[in-house]
Amino acid sequence: HMSFPDRCCEVMKNLEMWVGILELNNRGSYVPVVIEDHKDVKCGGLYMLQQGQARRIQVKVAPVRGSGDSPLNCMHITSMSIGSIYLRHRNDEPLDGYQDIDLDRLRGKWADALMRRRDYLDKELRKLMEKKGRTKVDSDKEGELIEQWTMLLMERSALLQPKPGSGVPGAPTRWKMSPGMECRVTTLYLDLNGMEYLHNIEHRPVGGIGNSGIKLKNGKLKLKN
Repeated sequence: HMSFPDRCCEVMKNLEMWVGILELNNRGSYVPVVIEDHKDVKCGGLYMLQQGQARRIQVKVAPVRGSGDSPLNCMHITSMSIGSIYLRHRNDEPLDGYQDIDLDRLRGKWADALMRRRDYLDKELRKLMEKKGRTKVDSDKEGELIEQWTMLLMERSALLQPKPGSGVPGAPTRWKMSPGMECRVTTLYLDLNGMEYLHNIEHRPVGGIGNSGIKLKNGKLKLKN
């Protein structure tokens, strides 16, 4: 049987999204502003802006090589918006780009599917236990059903409490973060069926999926189908 993390890898792709602010210097060139890292800041860092300077925002999205088998490609960025500005004081809880709205949706749908599968296995096991004159074929089938039932419980545990570095959506990361990168990974869930995913994904913009997760400064996004 294919392991649960391996099955997750088939339908996922990691994307890195980097956001930089460029300021116009005295030579007429736009150069990146300095980003300072602070221990009490959860986001990728603090942009050290100079007052009165002309600015540009540079955004880069690229798939992480070897991060999943999902046929998801980044062709171009169609639009970008900035908003939801918050005034934060030093004693306030720091903000980052993480959101778990899509992760909760994904876990809920997956858990519902596992419950339906469990109900089916329970029904089939009851039929076998109540059957009179059981044969060797029935005994073998019962063993297979029990094995599937056990694997289902393990899959549910891996879904709700994933191990670090397992590759399951929501699992804590183990890799060393680059400077300016947020330490938590946001999951964006694309609720598409197989045919749409294979034939129409290049014509369907992500749109508002994972709205809150788009607010990353310097972070890493994970898309999950």
